[in-house]
Amino acid sequence: MIVFDIVSGTLAKKARLEILMDDGYWPVFSTQKSRAFKAHWDMVGEGFIKELDFGRVWLRLNANGDGEKEEILAEKKIDAKKFLETALDGPASFELIDVNGESQSTVVIAAKFVPVPIKLSPRESISSASLFTRI
Repeated sequence: MIVFDIVSGTLAKKARLEILMDDGYWPVFSTQKSRAFKAHWDMVGEGFIKELDFGRVWLRLNANGDGEKEEILAEKKIDAKKFLETALDGPASFELIDVNGESQSTVVIAAKFVPVPIKLSPRESISSASLFTRI
């Protein structure tokens, strides 16, 4: 499990930060929509990563609120290990890239890793995805 402290952000447009884990379709956490281009969230959330070696963290800015159609302004996809290496020792800045490939927004996040004992079935594990049995 990853516990994250969403500290602040410098945004190109007022938006809320959403965090998705692995290949999840829905955010595991979402901030409130910022009231200004300089956001100060100071919010703590958590998300579950099935396998740290293969997990991904997806940060994205959504201009619309809950219940509205998404308007994704910028995003960053990063391997879970790299995310933790960057944010584990304290708040770190992450640049989110917009649809034009330009960096206009930055968010500041600190994170901690909490090991959770779990046994995944072979079909849920990415490490066994290449194992097939012949019938």
